[in-house]
Amino acid sequence: MRKFFCLLLPCLLLLTLAQAEPLPYMQLHQIDIGCADAYLLMAEDTVILVDCGTDTDVGASPEPLFDYLDQAGFSSIDAHFVTHYHNDHAINIDEISRRYGKDSTVLYGPSKELPERFLPLPHGTYCQLKDYDTLDIGPFHIQCVGPESDEMTGEDNYSSLNFIVTYGERTFFFTGDYVHYTVRERHLNEISNIDVLSFPHHGLTPICISNKTMKAVAPKIVLVPSNNRWDAKNFMQSLNLEPDVYASNGHIVILCDGIDLKLYTHVSPGQFAGKIG
Repeated sequence: MRKFFCLLLPCLLLLTLAQAEPLPYMQLHQIDIGCADAYLLMAEDTVILVDCGTDTDVGASPEPLFDYLDQAGFSSIDAHFVTHYHNDHAINIDEISRRYGKDSTVLYGPSKELPERFLPLPHGTYCQLKDYDTLDIGPFHIQCVGPESDEMTGEDNYSSLNFIVTYGERTFFFTGDYVHYTVRERHLNEISNIDVLSFPHHGLTPICISNKTMKAVAPKIVLVPSNNRWDAKNFMQSLNLEPDVYASNGHIVILCDGIDLKLYTHVSPGQFAGKIG
């Protein structure tokens, strides 16, 4: 028996070391387009875009978004997730498809059908992402945790997709504009102790996530897609949470090897093109 345990221990140690081995670096870009959402995920040969809005409330042009994407070091996207169809999240759907889509590109959204104003898609296909759906796209694992109903139209905040992207041991929670309190009831394990949270509703008040849900999420890093950093920060401080909070008054890039996170602020377009560390 003693001999058995002497042989078992080195095997367990080797297995532990193998599980902790870093992956190739992925990149998460929060693109500064004012009070609007656009995130870019890249790892190995996989490119994923989350939302593609324009800060239409101030009459902004979409060109800052396209200028950044054009210099990001890729020619096409594999998947595009749109949380809901408000202009500050989705107005550039068809143009994104035209510029970066390919026949195999899939656009995921909260509704059964893509609204007619975005049709026909120049490239690729549309697919509804439903609660509990899971996807593996390249090295990324995606778990949908809302909205609760498959009947959502995507035309209001309450329809927002909520999903978690896992890369190695790290988790990234994308929220759109609203996180229903039942997300915590259905997906407590998945949403707990998130590494990086995209704060819902641009950090604007009213805060569109419940106290109990945010305390469960307990993120380490929070990205606020606007300059409303203090609304989000004050809300979390009221819950005795102290994550690092960053607002997109300047492009932000996070590098992750599946274990460690490196964060860079005020990134220039193209600064990380082709870089993996």
